[in-house]
Amino acid sequence: MRALVTGATGFIGGRLAARLAARGDEVHAFVRPGRALPYRLHEGDMNDPRSVAAAVEAARPEVVFHLAKDREARAFEADVRGTLALAAALRGTGILLVRTAHNVPRGADARLAESLGVRHVTLELYQVYGPGQPANHFPADLILGGPGRPEGPKDFVFVEDVVEAYLLAAERGVPGRRYEIGSGVLTDASAVAAMLGRSLPAGAGEGHAADLTAARELGWRPRTSLDEGLRRLKEALVVG
Repeated sequence: MRALVTGATGFIGGRLAARLAARGDEVHAFVRPGRALPYRLHEGDMNDPRSVAAAVEAARPEVVFHLAKDREARAFEADVRGTLALAAALRGTGILLVRTAHNVPRGADARLAESLGVRHVTLELYQVYGPGQPANHFPADLILGGPGRPEGPKDFVFVEDVVEAYLLAAERGVPGRRYEIGSGVLTDASAVAAMLGRSLPAGAGEGHAADLTAARELGWRPRTSLDEGLRRLKEALVVG
């Protein structure tokens, strides 16, 4: 597979790019200037349609994995502009876009996806954790001795399982479909803390677990238990 990855310097995108390379795929990464990665790099900015189009033309990908996120203020607007710039570059090419749902109400993201005008599948990610996650994000912050914070129940899913979902979506995904990627189980932050030998008060809120019906059609399921995932995260943080 010849793949173009946006967000290849990030937590999930970095793991995905590495997995693609490890299995022998031709990996192209769209990055901001000055980044160093062991792939074929195309420099630019997601909010610059010309550099996005140039990257697509140069890479000639069969699949584009779009995981880039803007961490600055007004991030949603920037992310939408980037997604639209990418869609404009792909329109009429037949290239499959495997995109990550924006962190907005589902209806708003669904309307955006419908407006893209390209072959695409959408992955809606739940609470992704694991080695490589930002140190100030839960549960890494708790493992590193931080105070943590009470949070309501969330659906935790291990990063390597998420990477597998992206690969399966590229191979088997039905264009236009949305796949929820999580464990399908809600776990309170206090329960996660207890598994790590820490204590947190129970959080408020009801939470929402992933509906794995569509994901199962891909042949995907979460393979890493929360116990095992936390053990691997803790091991990576201690060794690192």
